[in-house]
Amino acid sequence: MESTNGTKPTDPVPQDAPPHRCQQCSSRIVALHYPIDKHGKNGGVDMEKRVTENWVIRRRSRQQRQTNQDLFKMLAPPEALPHLKCSACTKHLSYFPVYVSQNSESTKLGTLCGRCSENLIVNERNYVRDTLYETMAQFIKFPCIYHSEGCIESLIPADVPNHERNCPYRIISCALDCVWQGTVHELCTHIEDTHQNVLIRNGEFEMDILNSYETYSFLVHEDEIFNLKRKYNSTDKIFTCSLFSYKVLDTVTNHYYEVTVFNGNRNLSVKFPLRRAENFKEDNVTVIDVEKVKRQLDDPSIIIGSIRIFTLDNQKEEKPTPKNPYTELELSMLNELECPVCFEYMIPPIFQCDGGHSICSNCKSQIKECPTCKEEIDDTHNFALEKMAQLIHYRCKFNELGCNYRAKPDEMKQHQTFCLFGPHQCPLKDYENCKWAHAAKEIYPHIVSKHHENLLEIDHVQVFMGDDYLTQEEDLCYIKKFSDALFKLHYRFSQNCFYWSMQLIGPPDEARKYRFEIDVLDNTNSNQKIFLRNFCAPLTDKNETFNQDSPHVFLKLEQIQPLLTDQLNYFIRIIK
Repeated sequence: MESTNGTKPTDPVPQDAPPHRCQQCSSRIVALHYPIDKHGKNGGVDMEKRVTENWVIRRRSRQQRQTNQDLFKMLAPPEALPHLKCSACTKHLSYFPVYVSQNSESTKLGTLCGRCSENLIVNERNYVRDTLYETMAQFIKFPCIYHSEGCIESLIPADVPNHERNCPYRIISCALDCVWQGTVHELCTHIEDTHQNVLIRNGEFEMDILNSYETYSFLVHEDEIFNLKRKYNSTDKIFTCSLFSYKVLDTVTNHYYEVTVFNGNRNLSVKFPLRRAENFKEDNVTVIDVEKVKRQLDDPSIIIGSIRIFTLDNQKEEKPTPKNPYTELELSMLNELECPVCFEYMIPPIFQCDGGHSICSNCKSQIKECPTCKEEIDDTHNFALEKMAQLIHYRCKFNELGCNYRAKPDEMKQHQTFCLFGPHQCPLKDYENCKWAHAAKEIYPHIVSKHHENLLEIDHVQVFMGDDYLTQEEDLCYIKKFSDALFKLHYRFSQNCFYWSMQLIGPPDEARKYRFEIDVLDNTNSNQKIFLRNFCAPLTDKNETFNQDSPHVFLKLEQIQPLLTDQLNYFIRIIK
C-alpha cells in the first residue's frame, strides 16, 4: 500500500520488541513514523538499531543499579566490629531496632540492640531509635553471633532475627532439670549419654492419668530432635501434649505431628487433628479429654499414646499398597495351620486330640481337652501337618505391630523369642523380681531408670569378699551395652567355683557373633593375671545359664586363690 507522498509507511514495532519511548515527552512509541531519506533510512539513521541500542543501555543501567545494591551489602570490616556492639549484651548491633541513650543517667547502657530492647523497657525520654545507624547498617553483613561455635554465616540485619532463632550452632539449655548448655548438634549426644530414660524412640508412651504432672521427653525423627511436653490435670481430667522442634538439620521445613491413642489391646483407637511441631504455643497443643477417650476405648486399664511426625509433603504422598508376599496355596495352608485356641499359626510340634483336631504346643500345655470336640488331648503328633508346615514361610505373630519378618518354622520360632516388636520381660526379672514387660527397644531406658545399680558402665568389676564369703553362694547380674547391643553378665560363686556368662539380649542366632573376655587381676601385687574367653550365649533363664551346652567360663577356687585378698577384681570386655 502506497502513502499519499509516494513512500511506504514504516512498519509498526513488533509486539515482542522492547518498549520504545519518545526522548522529548517519554511517551511510549507504538510505531515509528520518520521520513525516509534517499538511502532508505529514517532521517539518515537506522532507527530500529537506535531504539534497540537505547533499550540495551537502559537494561544495562537497571542491572548496574542492582549490582550496586548488591555491592552495598558488604561485610563489616573486622576492625569496626568491636565498636558495633550492644552495651547490654555485647553482641553485634545487627539486630534492629537499635536504640541510643540521650540521657547522661543511661550512658551505662549506651546503645541497645533489638535483642535487648525487646526484653528491656525502653523509656522514650531516655532512648531514641538510631534510624541513621539502621539506614547505614542495613547493607552491612555481620557475622552470626554463634560464630565462635562454628557458624560461618554472615547476614544483613533483615535476615538476622530468623537466623538466630534457628541457627544450628545456637547455644541452648537442656529442657530437663539439668545444667547442661551447648549447641543443637551436641544436644543429641547429651540426650544419649544423660537422659536415655526420657528418650522416646518409637514415638509411643503410656499415659499416666492418676496424678497431675508436667513432664518433658525427647523424640528423634529422621535425625531431627523434638522436645515433647506432656501435661495432665487430674481435676479437669485433661491431658495435653505439644512438640518443640530444635531444627538441627533443616531450619526451613515445618514439621507437623499427629497423636493417636490406643487401648492396651490396640483394637480401638482415637486419632486427633494435626498440629504444628514447632513450639509449645497454644495453637500447637493437642488437648485430650481423658474421660471421653476412655469411653471411646471401652474403659481400658492403660492408654497408649502414639505420635507421628511428618511434613505436609510426606502426608500427601500416597503409600503404595504392599504386595501380598503369600501365594494362594500358602495362604490356604496357613489357614489350615491356625490354632483353634489362640488363633495363631501352629509351629511344630503340633499335637492332635483323639478326634483328629490339631492344637499348638503352647495351648496343649494349658488345656486338657479339645475345645472343638471335648476329646482328651494326648501326646499324639500330627505328623502330616508338621511336614506341611515345613514347606511354607510363616509371618511373625507380631506382624500387626510392624514386623515383616518371614521364615520357615524353625527360624520363625527362634525369631519370635526376641522379635523387636514383641513384648519382652525385664532381663533382670530372675534377680530383681521385676514384672516389667515392653517392646525390646524400651529395655535399655528401663534399665537406666529402674535398675541403674545393675548397669555396668565401666569394664572394671569389684566383688568384695568377707570372711565367710567362700562358705556361701552368690549370684550377681549386670547389664552392659556394647555398640548398639545389650548384654547380660551373669556371675556366680558356688561350690568353690567362679562362673561367668555373657548373654546377648537380642536375636539368639546373633549371639555367636560376639565373644567376651575376662582378665582376673592380681590383688597381691605378684604381677599375675588369668585370662578367659568364650562366645556370648543366647538369652536364657537364670537356672539354665551355666548348663553344659551354654557358653560360659569358670575357675576353681584353687586356681584363683593366689590372686585374691578381700576382693575379686576383674576386667570384662566384649568383642565382635
